[in-house]
Amino acid sequence: IHYYTQYIKTYPRGKYLEESYYMIGYCYYRMSPEAKMEQSSTYKALEAFALYLDLYPNSDKVQEISLISNELYDKLAYKEYLNVKLYYNLGDYMGNNYRAAVITGENALESYPHSKYKEDISFIILKSKFKEAQMSVTQKMLDRFVGVIDEYYNFITEYPNSKHRK
Repeated sequence: IHYYTQYIKTYPRGKYLEESYYMIGYCYYRMSPEAKMEQSSTYKALEAFALYLDLYPNSDKVQEISLISNELYDKLAYKEYLNVKLYYNLGDYMGNNYRAAVITGENALESYPHSKYKEDISFIILKSKFKEAQMSVTQKMLDRFVGVIDEYYNFITEYPNSKHRK
């Protein structure tokens, strides 16, 4: 990455400028770790590819970059799914992790609305809201169960044939 960046700085109109921009993104892509790890390389790869596409929108690498970017976004969505699942599994250990599962899940759905993990995240949000309502103090219990019912109907409406329908 360093050498490609140096080339771009040294030769701003060089023969290999387009290839250098592409290779910066590709190097970050190759450095991108599995979803459970820290994802700064993944974000840098997406940034670098976005810059490449801005500079060279008619390149023959557009389709390849699109496929790679989709793979990287999928990895980020999976990481969010794992975080939501972790908070749910922690339950009430050292505090109310169900609330954290709901917030993390809602943020994940907002960030990755077309993710293949959307249904599973939505279901974990529903289960988390139910668990949180069960554990509530009496004054808040009714309102929270009403929220659970709303979440249930939203889930059923969005996923009528869900594997979680039961």
